Amino acid sequence: MNALTIMALVCALVCEPNLVTSFGDEGFRLLPRFSDADVDKSGCISPNEYAALAQDVRQRAARASVTLQSEGHPRQAQQQVPPGVVSLGTFSLLNSSPPSQFQLPGSRRNTAVLRRSLDQPQREGLLPITSSAPRRVRVALARRVEEKAPQQHLRVVSQRAMLPTALAAKDASRDLQENGSETVIDDTKYSYLLLNHSLQNASINIVHLRSHVSLEAALPTILHTVAIFGDCVSLGVDDGRCRISGGLRFRLFSLGEAAVVHLQALELRDGYTSSDGAAVHGIDAFISLHDCVLAQNVASSSSGSGGGALYFLRGDVVCSNCTVVENEGPAYGAMLVVEGGLALEAGTVVEGNIASDHCGGVGVRDGVLILNGSSTVSGNRARTAGGGICGSQGAEVWIDGGSEVVGNFAAAGGGLNLFSYLLVENETMDALNIFHEIASGGAVTAAHELNRLTLTGNSSVHGNYAESQGGGIMMQSRGHIVLTTGTRISGNLAADGGGIYLVQAVEVLVEAAALCSNVGLYSGGAVYANHAQASIRLDGSLVCNNSAQSGSGGGIYATGQVELSSGAHVERNIASVDGGGLFIGPHALVSISASAVMNNSAGGRGGGIYAEGAETKGGSQVVVMDSSRIEHNEGFIEGGGMSIGPNATLMMYGISVSHNRLISTGDGVGAGFSIGMGTTARVVLSTIANNFISETFGAGGGLGVDGLMVLTNVNVSWNMAALGGGILVGKNGTVWLEGCVVEWNTAQSGGGIFGQLGGRIQIDLSRLRGNLAETSGGGVFCHNLTLSGSFLSLNSAFRNGGGVSGKQLIRIFNTSFSLGTAQNGGAVHLDMLDLGDSHFHATGCLMTRNSATNGGGSVSLRGALSPDLAALEDSLISHSTSNVGGGVYAMQGALTLSGVVLENNQAINGGAVAALPNTTLLITGGSVARGNAAESHGGGIYILDRSQLTVTGGSLIEDNKCYMSGGGIHLTRSSHALITGGVQVRNNLAEREGGGIAVLRSVIYALQVPTRLTVMGAAVTGNMAVSYSGGGILSDERCVVTLVATNISANQAGFFGGGIAAKSSVQIYGHSILA
Repeated sequence: MNALTIMALVCALVCEPNLVTSFGDEGFRLLPRFSDADVDKSGCISPNEYAALAQDVRQRAARASVTLQSEGHPRQAQQQVPPGVVSLGTFSLLNSSPPSQFQLPGSRRNTAVLRRSLDQPQREGLLPITSSAPRRVRVALARRVEEKAPQQHLRVVSQRAMLPTALAAKDASRDLQENGSETVIDDTKYSYLLLNHSLQNASINIVHLRSHVSLEAALPTILHTVAIFGDCVSLGVDDGRCRISGGLRFRLFSLGEAAVVHLQALELRDGYTSSDGAAVHGIDAFISLHDCVLAQNVASSSSGSGGGALYFLRGDVVCSNCTVVENEGPAYGAMLVVEGGLALEAGTVVEGNIASDHCGGVGVRDGVLILNGSSTVSGNRARTAGGGICGSQGAEVWIDGGSEVVGNFAAAGGGLNLFSYLLVENETMDALNIFHEIASGGAVTAAHELNRLTLTGNSSVHGNYAESQGGGIMMQSRGHIVLTTGTRISGNLAADGGGIYLVQAVEVLVEAAALCSNVGLYSGGAVYANHAQASIRLDGSLVCNNSAQSGSGGGIYATGQVELSSGAHVERNIASVDGGGLFIGPHALVSISASAVMNNSAGGRGGGIYAEGAETKGGSQVVVMDSSRIEHNEGFIEGGGMSIGPNATLMMYGISVSHNRLISTGDGVGAGFSIGMGTTARVVLSTIANNFISETFGAGGGLGVDGLMVLTNVNVSWNMAALGGGILVGKNGTVWLEGCVVEWNTAQSGGGIFGQLGGRIQIDLSRLRGNLAETSGGGVFCHNLTLSGSFLSLNSAFRNGGGVSGKQLIRIFNTSFSLGTAQNGGAVHLDMLDLGDSHFHATGCLMTRNSATNGGGSVSLRGALSPDLAALEDSLISHSTSNVGGGVYAMQGALTLSGVVLENNQAINGGAVAALPNTTLLITGGSVARGNAAESHGGGIYILDRSQLTVTGGSLIEDNKCYMSGGGIHLTRSSHALITGGVQVRNNLAEREGGGIAVLRSVIYALQVPTRLTVMGAAVTGNMAVSYSGGGILSDERCVVTLVATNISANQAGFFGGGIAAKSSVQIYGHSILA
């Protein structure tokens, strides 16, 4: 460009501001082109020449339908604009005049448009920017706002969510068509002067910038409608953007009242201001930016609102396919809009901006924010809170269309800060923060009442950090959070609540979403809800791989309400203390339906779930039902699957608790689950199986109970522990089983059930099968048991009580024991020696095919103080075997057998019953000992060592046999026996001596008390001693036999004394018969 041309340009700008100029590839030119000779002496174009030029430009503008068409982003297909529609960037508008009552969006009157009431109808001709927000959706959202928010905070979502940008652009289009003119700037040397002039000239509405601009001073405030298009491809710029730089000295653009500005394909960088908005500052204005870059602008105000790149007050901003990067401000490092709207759409990126205080990215106050069209807010930083997006004072945020808020950082709230209403759709929200200046809420923090926060459509909140609470989302206020449709909250970190932290009455709904891989340095890996009225509902959602590194609630920590339903899964979470999956506060309400808690672990109690106990009644209420599963969890102290603390309530219906375990070396309780003292629990139609305690002293492989538990139609099987392979009943516990199956459980003691001293057990109509104890109580070991209408089979104990081993208070009614094995008491072993108030009563029982290697093939009893404290009545004991007492073995105590049939039992001594030493045995009520056999002594009954036997009440001792002595009864070692009351001892057989009764001395006790037999009103008949003496009765030396009104007849002996063979005196009284 020569000097004359430059002079002509300057003169044109000075003499005629309405002149349209052009700076193109061919250099400076006027429209139409003039020669050097056409320039007058002053350097100005002559009036006639200018008039012709101006008329030509006006005609062109009038003929043209002005189209400000975006060149589009490489990732976006060019949109087709229908006839009659003007396109500005990525929004379209009808090319018709606006209603007269609507003002330009920059005017103060336009704020009324932003606050129209709900009942005002939607204006025709307005197109929402967010196409995914149809009117029906916006109206529904508005209704929810109206229902939930206080009246003073109501905002019209149906109107605010779309912004009035379409209206503003339509006004701009009309203005351009009626009054517009355009200019081209392509001279780098004078580009600042030319741009300055163009912005001062209100009649220039379109500027084609084809050179970079470095500001030499601040540009004038724009007060009119203008569009600036960059096209610097000719300068070797690949993306065609033209740079406007403030040199870190000047603000780039200032927009005044009623200004409407469109910027396209520009790079706005290195702006500087000591107040707000270093690149763009607007008041009561509107601006749209398309395919622009705002970079490295700095606002340094210590008292201003912020907005490193852009600040708008009572105005609206649309950014389409823009990049806002590395800007700085005291707050809102990138952008801030106050009482207006901000739309970031069509792939806009806000990245790497910094705030020295709060909100490193973008924000709105009392306005609307739209993040749409795969836009991204990422990598922004704030020193205190709100790294990514902030909204306050009634702000509304609509985020959808696959946008992302990712990787932002702040001491509190890495991403989005909102005080009013937030809706997120189809997003990846990796750093959302609803902000109140605290070191909390790595992603979302709310300090005032929040109406609703919704994430949906494959959204995610991940990778955020908070120094105290709420790595992903923090809510300090009342409100609602909804996470739906594939939403993920993952990879967040905080001291408490790595994913979500709630401290008020917040309702959280998680539908088909996931909370995974979050970390709470203390408690609440995924969620920490520390308020009694906070509620969390997981509907078909996943809580996985979260951890509470130094506290409780690896998945969720809640003190209010928690609901899992419709296939929700809480799995693979870890807590160093309690509640690997869920930690429930002392007064929480929990409902788990058709869901799973699995593969979680805790270093203390409740690998899957822990409900903290309350000091008094009215604690937590937990309901688990509808095919829910608590499986493969791991705890350390209590409740591998679940632990419910004191004074709580638990209901379980139709669930499975399986494959959980405790791994401690201490006294762990309840590998499946446990309940504490004062807790009431009901379990129905459920399975508790394959739970395991790996420690030496652990108790309750299936469950541990220290409160009250009722189990109905429950299967407790294949569990393992040191005490109580299936169930542990603690010293404060009561368990009632009704219609249950307890089978194939294993323990050192109490293979099926173990009851501590003080614990109470009631079993009705249940089956205990195949349980194993390495010491005592293959089926049950307890101190207080009521057993009724049940079946015990195939239970085994290496020591005592294959079926039941009990102490203190044992009551058994109408129960069957079969195929039980033990050292003592194949079916039942009772040890009451050290418990003075002990009591045993069994009636209507069937005990068959049980065996013991030592004593009592079916029943073994020790230590009852008197016969009325230990009684077995109206029962059948058959086909049982033992060393001593094939059916029953009593020692060091007392026992009553009334109406008991003992038949076909076998032992070495005492085929049916054995009593020794110092034992009192009463057989009455028509009891029968029939067909029993002993390899040595006492085919029917064996009495030894100062014991006392009374057989009365018409009882029958018949058809028993032994190899040595006492086919019916063997009495020795200073023992006493009374046979009376119509008793019959008949048809018994001894291979050697004493076919009916053998009374033998003992060398040990010979000089002390003789062995005594008294038979009164009884009959000893038809007995046989095959080889030796005493077919009916054999009396040894130093023994005393007294017969009163007794029938001794039809007895036989192989040697002598077919009736009686006596080596000592026999006293006969009354009408006795000896024949």
